[in-house]
Amino acid sequence: MPAFTKGEERNKLIILVLNHALDTELTSEQIYRAVFEGNYMSYFDYQNAMYELEENGWIAAIPRPIGQVYRITPAGEEALASLIDTVPAAIRKEISEYAQKNRDELQEETRFPNSMEELSDGTYMVRLAVIDGNRTEMRVEMRVQTREIAQNMRNNWRKAAYGVYSDAFRALSSKEEIPSSPKD
Repeated sequence: MPAFTKGEERNKLIILVLNHALDTELTSEQIYRAVFEGNYMSYFDYQNAMYELEENGWIAAIPRPIGQVYRITPAGEEALASLIDTVPAAIRKEISEYAQKNRDELQEETRFPNSMEELSDGTYMVRLAVIDGNRTEMRVEMRVQTREIAQNMRNNWRKAAYGVYSDAFRALSSKEEIPSSPKD
């Protein structure tokens, strides 16, 4: 029976198991949300583990249009393969189930990022994007009057993004003259 890791080593291995199970690029926020939901470690322990994993070359920080994402490296895969038995089977199973349940949603979050910011005048700036790998296909910034509208836009973005992109592309690339909008 293998001895189970504890403390810092356990935290690093949990992050590696998660990255391996999801097999996709993840933002720091996405990784932390997963370890938080599993109640595996505190925020400070998470930050320390991520720092050490990157320093050891077991995860790589990759710049993307949405910001920095992380992926397990070949060295991280090798380390995980040799140490996987030191992570309790129950934790590995929980992480595997989390990955199966959340993989598509996490990938959509990185494909259709959105954010909002309250401005000094009480309005909100909503930022929406369509990302394809390392390319930004479309970015939209809109100022709206209320937090509710901003949140609705963020909530609807993933489902509406393809239609918005398609409509904007069709309208803007058309050779036909677009009628000017009526003045108020």
